[in-house]
Amino acid sequence: MIQTAFPYITILLFIASILVYVEHKSKAKFFEYLPAIVILYFLVMTLSSLGVWSKTQEINHTYKAFKSNLLPAMIFLMLLQSDIRKILKLGKKILLTFFIASFSISIGFIVSFMIFHNLFEPNAWKAFGALSGSWMGGTGNMVAIQGALNLPDSDMGYVLLIDSIDYAIWVMILLALVPFATKFNSWVKADGSILESLSSSLNIEDTKRDIDFASLFMMLGLALVVSVVSQQISLFMPTTDFLTKNTWIVIFATIIGIIAGVT
Repeated sequence: MIQTAFPYITILLFIASILVYVEHKSKAKFFEYLPAIVILYFLVMTLSSLGVWSKTQEINHTYKAFKSNLLPAMIFLMLLQSDIRKILKLGKKILLTFFIASFSISIGFIVSFMIFHNLFEPNAWKAFGALSGSWMGGTGNMVAIQGALNLPDSDMGYVLLIDSIDYAIWVMILLALVPFATKFNSWVKADGSILESLSSSLNIEDTKRDIDFASLFMMLGLALVVSVVSQQISLFMPTTDFLTKNTWIVIFATIIGIIAGVT
């Protein structure tokens, strides 16, 4: 049984590295329906339940320190690939459609929670918030919201499971509707070629460059600096039950990441 911090962190990083390697090398469609992060959560939960490590004071302290310090850094690194200028090239109509869709998703989650909130725990709204974030911005957004709302990992496991199940069902529905896409576009008088041309142009502009060791080291160092700066700035911001210190940290790390992604 693991009782100290270093073996605990080592086994977590080892499991994560294996999943990333297998997902990258195998290109299996399995990971499209069950993302590596979902598998990671359930593997870690299973190992914890089996008593592979005990929740000693040292391990608990290390876990909290790593999570609070690395989450802003990871958000920053993730957003380095997001160039807001390319997003703006999609045009007003598509961007407006995206915001309307995001708004409808948020309304759907709010209404659902209002109807069934008596059946859930008092803090279930945090799980609903993280799940809605996934449908608005993907798994990375969901993890960021988890950190911002202090959603426990035990609850996050259920969120990831539901997200994967819903996503698989939604993909099957979309695939079933593909043959009707042309008729639907004709009915609503939509020009699907515009989106296809925009997607193609964005893919052409997305030229990938190899990252050398020096650049990788620089990015890691910069990400940690962003984490420290975000945490320090958050100390001076007003907080509420919803807008917590962690929320401010995520917001500042996101803003810095978006700005850096343009450069």
